[in-house]
Amino acid sequence: MNIRIANPSDFEALHKIRVSVKENVLSDPGLITQAMYLDYLTESGRGWVYESDAEILGFAIVTLKRQNVWALFVLPGEEGKGIGKALQTVMLDYYFENTDKPIWLSTQRNSRAERFYRQSGWSEAGITTGGEQKFEMSSHNWQTRTKGMNGMKSITVFCGSSSGTEPQFEQQAWNLGKTLAARNTTLVYGGAKIGLMGQVADGAMQNKGKVIGVLPVFLKAKEVAHEGLSELILVETMHERKLKMHELSDGIIALPGGFGTLEELFEMLTWSQLGLHTKPIGILNINGFYDELIAMIGKMVQKGFLKEINQQMLLVSHNTDDLLEKMSRYKPPVVEKLIVQKTS
Repeated sequence: MNIRIANPSDFEALHKIRVSVKENVLSDPGLITQAMYLDYLTESGRGWVYESDAEILGFAIVTLKRQNVWALFVLPGEEGKGIGKALQTVMLDYYFENTDKPIWLSTQRNSRAERFYRQSGWSEAGITTGGEQKFEMSSHNWQTRTKGMNGMKSITVFCGSSSGTEPQFEQQAWNLGKTLAARNTTLVYGGAKIGLMGQVADGAMQNKGKVIGVLPVFLKAKEVAHEGLSELILVETMHERKLKMHELSDGIIALPGGFGTLEELFEMLTWSQLGLHTKPIGILNINGFYDELIAMIGKMVQKGFLKEINQQMLLVSHNTDDLLEKMSRYKPPVVEKLIVQKTS
C-alpha cells in the first residue's frame, strides 16, 4: 500500500505538507516543531507516511500517552484517493493493538475532515474550547467496524446460465451455495433457475440459506426466474441488475461463465481500481477454468497496462473455504492516479 513507518528524517516533508494543507487537514496539531515530532515518534507514539515514487503524499501520527491522533494529513491534490483512509486504518490498528482506551481527535467543523470522520464511524464527543468538533473511537467500535467489513454478511456470485461441460462446475457451484448458507452469508445472484446460477441458488436454499435474486423483467418473461427464493428483485435493464447486486453485497465471487460473467467480473474490478468500492473480489477457479485469464492478467502487468497492486485486487483459489478466507482477510490497496501524462 506504499505505507511505511515514519522516521526522523521525514520531518521536513511533514512540515512542507503541513504548510500546504488547508481544508484537507484531517487532524491538525497546530505548530509543529522538530522536538515535538521526535518525541511523538520515538517516545510516545508512532508515525506513518504514504508515499508514491519517493514523494510523501500523506502523514499520520498517533500518541499512546495522550490517547489522541496528533496529525493526519493528505497533500492537496491527492484527496479522494483513499490515502487518508489507509493511513487511518494502519494507525488505529496499531493503537488498539497496544491499548483498549478510546482515542480522540478534534477537527474544524463543517470541513472535509469532519465529513471524513463521520463517514469513518467516529462518534461525536463534544466541542473543544477552541470551537472544533471533537470525535472519539473506541476499541469495540473499531473492531466491530473492521470485522463487519470483512465479515461479508452477503456475497454476490456471478456465473454462467449454462452448466458447462464438466460435472465439477455444477457440483462446486452447489457447494458454494451450501457453504454460504452454513456461514449465514446471504447469497446475491442473477435470479435464474438454470445453469450454474440455479445450482448455486439451490445449494444455499436447500441448506436453509437466504438467497436474493436480481433479474431483469424481460428474462422473467422468458420463464427463467427461480421459484422459491427468499427475495426476487425485478429491474428494467442489465446495468440496473449489476448495480443492484453490487449494492446488496459485501464481496464478489465469479464462477465459470461466459461473456456476461466476464463483463460483470471486470466491471467490479474496474470500479475497485477507481476507488468506487473496496469489496473483496474472488475467482473460484474450478478445474483451472480461469488459468488462461489469470495468465492474461499477468501479461497486462508485464506489458505495462496494469499495476501489480491492482492485479492483487483479484483473489484466486480453487477451494471454496480458502477463497472465503482470503476474502475475509482482504485489505484494499490505496487508489493512486491511474493515468500519468508525460511531458517532453
